[in-house]
Amino acid sequence: MAIINTQKVGVDEALTAAGLSLWQQDGEWVTTEGDEARVQAFLDAYIAPLPVELVAINSRASALLAVVKFGIPQDEIDSWPKQEQEARAGGGPLTDALAAKRGIAPPLLRAKIIAKADAYAVYSGDIIGTRQALEDRLLAGDLSAAWPD
Repeated sequence: MAIINTQKVGVDEALTAAGLSLWQQDGEWVTTEGDEARVQAFLDAYIAPLPVELVAINSRASALLAVVKFGIPQDEIDSWPKQEQEARAGGGPLTDALAAKRGIAPPLLRAKIIAKADAYAVYSGDIIGTRQALEDRLLAGDLSAAWPD
């Protein structure tokens, strides 16, 4: 076995499809003796082009997700999971306090929180799913993968 100096970044299937192998042994990445140059060349070709394209895709996904949070204090955003949990459970100290300060009935506030959480789940699922699909295409070698307009 020969030591390979690289990072493994989700290329197992591609290596196998290319008839190559890479595994970790005693904290080192290794391959079959004699395959070092082929594995390293494969990894260099497979990994090197991704950062620029992947950064662009990830940046666009982050920007689209950030639109929902624009202008909202981070502390409030941090409370969203607790708000949703309490709303789906039928109430709790956070949602009860929010309803009281807003002057609306707790069931109405809980319904609003659930509706917003569900809408965000659909919106973020679409964006995250698109990002993941584009990443899959890049990992499969399709360097034309880009965010749809």
